[in-house]
Amino acid sequence: MDERQREILCIDDDFQSLQVRRILLETYGFNVITAEGAKAGLRAFRRHDVDLVVMDYHMPEMNGGEVAQQMKHLRPQVPVMILSALPWLPENASRECIDDFVCKGEPTAALVRKIEAQLAAHPQTARRPKLLAGVALAGRLLGIAAEGVRGAFVRARKPALPSKRPVTQIPARIQL
Repeated sequence: MDERQREILCIDDDFQSLQVRRILLETYGFNVITAEGAKAGLRAFRRHDVDLVVMDYHMPEMNGGEVAQQMKHLRPQVPVMILSALPWLPENASRECIDDFVCKGEPTAALVRKIEAQLAAHPQTARRPKLLAGVALAGRLLGIAAEGVRGAFVRARKPALPSKRPVTQIPARIQL
């Protein structure tokens, strides 16, 4: 494994399983991004330059095979692993988009071994161009800056509240 922390996107519709998986993988030295559900997983995949995806197969919005197809269309070099409660990959799963399969009943060490094997088999994800990372960072910074400008604009448009002090003197300019 190289010096930088490898980024893994974990997708599952079960929040507790997702959090446990995140904690376990982080103890093995991975940087883990989590997404609850298929659609959130696709958004996270578009937003983050991850090295590998580990996702549940059975999810209500889309199954893991459908999500894998969309991910491979966007970035075919990123390995996609399915993690399922079933001991085998369903027959209708699109195997051309799924790089590996792990049963949830297997120990965490088995999952980590398969993750490391996929990362070793796909070294191109480890050496992402610095330009791409710079573009991603610039996009995040622009988003933060835009939010700051929007917040300042909203604050500037708020009308000043009238003073609650009683008027004790009438200015000389006002004619009654």
